[in-house]
Amino acid sequence: MKHNKILVWCAAAPFIVEFFFERVESVLPYIDYLVANETEAEKLTEKLGLKGKSVEEVMKFLSELPKENKKRSRTVIFTYGPDPVKIYSEGKLHSFPVPHIEKSAIVDTNGAGDAFLGGFLAGLIQEKPLESCVKGGLYAARHILQVSGTQYTKVCDFKWD
Repeated sequence: MKHNKILVWCAAAPFIVEFFFERVESVLPYIDYLVANETEAEKLTEKLGLKGKSVEEVMKFLSELPKENKKRSRTVIFTYGPDPVKIYSEGKLHSFPVPHIEKSAIVDTNGAGDAFLGGFLAGLIQEKPLESCVKGGLYAARHILQVSGTQYTKVCDFKWD
């Protein structure tokens, strides 16, 4: 907090939340950006005792948990594969559509979430607006879905807004 660095935490897998929840809870006060896919978000919802609540209610709850660094609010990001990315930031729920990709073009889903996060973070460290960060993440994920393994096979032609 002294240096006001950003901490991004990705849930990584439902079992992390399931079996290491006390450790997860211990780092929550330090997290500026909390990222989870749909199954990780579902497990967080369950462990927090919020089952039955709407996605917006869960994301709002997570964003408002006590936070050590008061210089910025917590942003919560839930990804849902081909469905819109949901982001709760600054007291508002945002929904970002995922561009369609033909199922026949999908080669391997491994690493798509990590690629999304990498693209998102590339925008974040450049202080791009939230929408641009999401576009960067979706671009990276789209590429990874169309190759075997997690490799970048072409020159990046992504243009930031």
